[in-house]
Amino acid sequence: MINTRTHIRYIKIINPARRSSILVSHQTTIRNNLKMFAAFALISMVGAASINHHAHPLPLNLEVKIGQIFHDMDTDKNFFISTTEISLFFGVYDLDNLDGSKAVSIDLNEFKQGWDYGDSDAQKEHIFQQMDSNKNGALTEIDLITVFATADKNTNGVLDFGEFDSYMRTVIYNNV
Repeated sequence: MINTRTHIRYIKIINPARRSSILVSHQTTIRNNLKMFAAFALISMVGAASINHHAHPLPLNLEVKIGQIFHDMDTDKNFFISTTEISLFFGVYDLDNLDGSKAVSIDLNEFKQGWDYGDSDAQKEHIFQQMDSNKNGALTEIDLITVFATADKNTNGVLDFGEFDSYMRTVIYNNV
């Protein structure tokens, strides 16, 4: 039999505006604590079950993935993406040019290492090929500007989420 004896804890709440404090009682029981422990154990088991047998997390749903990519590219957090932000975002993928002394040139291996949105290697290769507009095997500033210009439907010089989402679904993730 589980002991359901009540434990009373006193919590001191400080009100800095009045420079005063009050004591509030908080009652818990061992049974409630066991329920919370069981709930946390269940959450942990569900989380562990969501990882497949190769120990990779399940792919993100497309809507969440596109939202995460947009959020990551929007470095100044103004809900728009500029050509500068796209260049900054992809600049860190160019592993043999981390100091930025040369023009951006990202090969497929660098892209696969940097693109971390739950895509398989085959999907990463497809995404890379979709972005490599001149088909020279490297993503350059020209490719990135071409991607930007194609996605910027209203030609206002920035991408809002609607333009970005539409482009990602129809061009980049068109094989999903």
